[in-house]
Amino acid sequence: MEHLLTNGSTEVMSFEEFPTYDGFVVHDPEGRWVEIMEYTNDTFRVQEFTHAPSGECGLELVGNAALCRNIDAMTDWYTRILDMQKLETFESGGHKSVVLTDRDYDPQGRKTLFFLHTARHEFEQQLLADHGPQISALVYQTKDIERAWEGALWAGMQALMPLHVCSLTGIKMGYLQEPCGGNTIMLTEHYVPTLATKALAA
Repeated sequence: MEHLLTNGSTEVMSFEEFPTYDGFVVHDPEGRWVEIMEYTNDTFRVQEFTHAPSGECGLELVGNAALCRNIDAMTDWYTRILDMQKLETFESGGHKSVVLTDRDYDPQGRKTLFFLHTARHEFEQQLLADHGPQISALVYQTKDIERAWEGALWAGMQALMPLHVCSLTGIKMGYLQEPCGGNTIMLTEHYVPTLATKALAA
């Protein structure tokens, strides 16, 4: 916590001890919420950290996406201050998306991803105008994106942007909004960053 507070963060919630974890919350330099947790109970697990694909579509929560005002500065901050590593960068037409992960990334067993990106789409531009830089979407990947998309709509999610091949990343994806809670879902086809693919080949 001291390391973050002396490197551009501001305190949101001071360090506290809880029955299953200890933790604290800060804002990053652009104001996004960063929660640091140390699990203290051996049996306590959070589903998204187990990476167990569920259902016929192999649906899996792999991380989140964050809107940035200054994506280069924030990429530098997350890699230098939080010791994350950059897996892939996509850039075209003045827009950019950077894929980050932690040092324990494993494309087979521990593939948590963090997308930093500029506001390309109208709904993202509106989010940025209304609320500033923020975690803008939960990122789910699936082995059968058409089936997963149909299932999401059947379950009551609203389509924000239909399935398409992203002109920036080349990844097939679509955006949905939860029927309650308001979270945005970025649904993508199964994706393994180029750097991870090269590491597997080696």
